[in-house]
Amino acid sequence: MKHIYTNGKRNEAKLTYEQRKECLEYIELLGFKHDISFSEYSNTAFVFVSEGEKYCRLVIGTDVYPTDTPTTPNASISYRGAIAHEIIGHYEAWIGDFECTNRYIDEAQASIRAARFAPDLSMEERINLIKDGLLRLHEGKIKLKDARRQMHINER
Repeated sequence: MKHIYTNGKRNEAKLTYEQRKECLEYIELLGFKHDISFSEYSNTAFVFVSEGEKYCRLVIGTDVYPTDTPTTPNASISYRGAIAHEIIGHYEAWIGDFECTNRYIDEAQASIRAARFAPDLSMEERINLIKDGLLRLHEGKIKLKDARRQMHINER
């Protein structure tokens, strides 16, 4: 099995015990009470199944941490920002039925929701998440004014 490969855009080194502990502490602060797993072989992601009974899991990959020399907004997102993106952004949108079918808008929504509503993020962490959301819209050739109508970003 291959280890996670981010093309140098996010951390690829195995997480230390201390890093795993930090992640779990922040996840607990956010109130996520579902399955959590750590993986060297998968990206950090919120995984869900909507068929029948709702089931979800948070997978924490090595890419939960940024690189030492970030070159993009995404590469600058801290572990707390990445976890908030998955929990506040994706998980809470899923629970509230606010998922977007367009992947660029869905990812932008997750970053913007995390920036606006996640506790204990610094201003720099919030700005990096906003920049990430805007870049994702740009990559999808979507204007913010058009995406705003589809995103649930005004309340948690």
